[in-house]
Amino acid sequence: MSRGSHSSDTLHCCCSYGQCTDAETGRELYIGESFTRPGQCIRVQCLGTLQLWEDGCEVPKLEGNCSAVPPGNEFLNYPHCCPLFVCRKIAVSEKDRREEIRTYNQYGTMIKQDIQQIFSVGPVKGNVPGAGVITQFEI
Repeated sequence: MSRGSHSSDTLHCCCSYGQCTDAETGRELYIGESFTRPGQCIRVQCLGTLQLWEDGCEVPKLEGNCSAVPPGNEFLNYPHCCPLFVCRKIAVSEKDRREEIRTYNQYGTMIKQDIQQIFSVGPVKGNVPGAGVITQFEI
């Protein structure tokens, strides 16, 4: 479902003056009124032209290892019913390991960023192999 689309094949307007009818649910809407279609995460709105407008969840173009995370509550209204997208990036070097987790909404806007960096400090006096100390910091 693309965001902001007219769907004249499945939606139509009829009946009362100043109202639209969603053919899929049979629900009548006044001009400017909107609702989220149950179980679909699609917002349907009656326009001033007596046409219905649909807004559905988008999948943003993101780089990296990303996965969709559905909302915890399936009964949320649009756009809160859309999944979030979590992307992970890991960088490892001799001295540290850095993991970055970014969370995006359906429009590709970053809404949360977690960075974890683990530093390896060592070796201890005497240059004993494997005697390094690992300290973890969360940024």
